[in-house]
Amino acid sequence: MAKMSDSSVHSSRRTLLKQGAAVCAVLVSGSLSYMTPRAAHAAGASLQVLSDAQANALGLIGEQLVPGARAAGLVEYVDSQLAANDQSLLMLKYLGVDWRQHRGFYGAILDSLAQYLTRPDAKVDQLASLMATDAIEDWAGPPASFGYFVLRSDAIDVRWGNEAGFAELDIPYSAHIVPAGRW
Repeated sequence: MAKMSDSSVHSSRRTLLKQGAAVCAVLVSGSLSYMTPRAAHAAGASLQVLSDAQANALGLIGEQLVPGARAAGLVEYVDSQLAANDQSLLMLKYLGVDWRQHRGFYGAILDSLAQYLTRPDAKVDQLASLMATDAIEDWAGPPASFGYFVLRSDAIDVRWGNEAGFAELDIPYSAHIVPAGRW
């Protein structure tokens, strides 16, 4: 598959912004629904791609990287974007990583985190700093520091990358393309 052109990538983001929200396609009580990541989290949406251990690891690291990311729907967002295949809006896409490698990347990072969390000597409160400095022993997969960067970017997008998040930070919201409705 050919790499998307910059104009295609920007067009996808513009389409998302015009729609007015980061929307997830999620399963709730066996039915496919479209909702914001926060609403998907609150509704207890079923995961489509991530295992329970991966979701737990993502929620834990996401909360350390960006407080409030779990409640904002980080796990549900990443899961739905991995299920979206070539329509994914995850940070990896914007770094030029082919969408066919996204599941493997997130799987390896989250499996390594989940494995680390099973250790009796796991330093859960230091997990983010250990990842950022590649200091987790027996790490498998992509460099932990790169995983830190990608997961932190995704967590920031979900937690703060919308009009309400900007308002909480007391930053003027100046979208290039103003969404049709509130995120």
